[in-house]
Amino acid sequence: MPLKNIKNLIKQKEFQRGFVALSKVANPDDDFPLQNRYFRLFQSIPKDALGLTPLKLALVGTSTLDHLASSLIFWLALEGFDVDIYIAPFDTLDQTILAPSSELYEFDADIIWLFTNHRDIHADLPFGASMKIIEQAMEQAIFRFVSLWETLQKRGRAFVITNNADLPRTLEFGHFEGTVSWGRSNFLRRFNLELAKVVKPGIAIFDIEYLSGLVGKNHWFDDAYWHLSKHAISFDVTGLVAFHGAKVISSVKGGAKKCLVLDLDNTLWGGVIADDGLQGIKLGHGPEGEPYAAFQAYVKRLKDRGIILAVCSKNDDSNARLPFL
Repeated sequence: MPLKNIKNLIKQKEFQRGFVALSKVANPDDDFPLQNRYFRLFQSIPKDALGLTPLKLALVGTSTLDHLASSLIFWLALEGFDVDIYIAPFDTLDQTILAPSSELYEFDADIIWLFTNHRDIHADLPFGASMKIIEQAMEQAIFRFVSLWETLQKRGRAFVITNNADLPRTLEFGHFEGTVSWGRSNFLRRFNLELAKVVKPGIAIFDIEYLSGLVGKNHWFDDAYWHLSKHAISFDVTGLVAFHGAKVISSVKGGAKKCLVLDLDNTLWGGVIADDGLQGIKLGHGPEGEPYAAFQAYVKRLKDRGIILAVCSKNDDSNARLPFL
């Protein structure tokens, strides 16, 4: 449905219909102007018309976060939350958390998101640095975040989300950086692993490095806007970050999916079991069967982490069970 039609629904006070239509149109991969239109359309709907659950979210970071905040409000609404958002003063990550009288603690957030990036991992390692120097720099970098987590948990009730490091697109020493342990890229890779090792209950890592790789470094970063307005990521990836952030926050608040219902024919295997028989379906070796085997392996990993698996099929019970025997 075109956005102008959704706007008309909202004008006609068809708030639920307009919101549902907007949820179907919105795509996290859409560019920033579209993300901004989604947010403005959502803002035109009275808050009490949708029955959303109140949520207090604080963003504390070292970059400009206003645009991300707007997009988060929209994507969290699609997860069922009415967000009251607090943005800490620009580039005051440590000060905001360490000051006992900080407005952050007065806000009393449900979720605090520490939105950092690779520039916040301080380790100016010299060329050819020894392992001792590298270890000391790593300990200091990890200790900083652990200390911030401990302070937040001591002074408040909020669940804390922390970004890992998105590796920069520029390699100071080219591919040689991948060879030496003191290279910036290898240091950041190790930082991400070490950060994950020290996570405690009540803390979660937002894998921003995964998202930067998914998008591609050339599209993730916009150096002009970093120097102009201190936006750590490109405007056009704002929606994707907000979408994934909303999913993580929803999961923290109990919104994680707990059951996966699957069809059988041409889903768990290729072909139709009732027509092709056990020998005729495609599963396992070869280009036709391998994708289904890979999908089954992925689904089994979901089961191993606690997701319930179920089947919904039009097959006769005996035919449906045959491949599982």
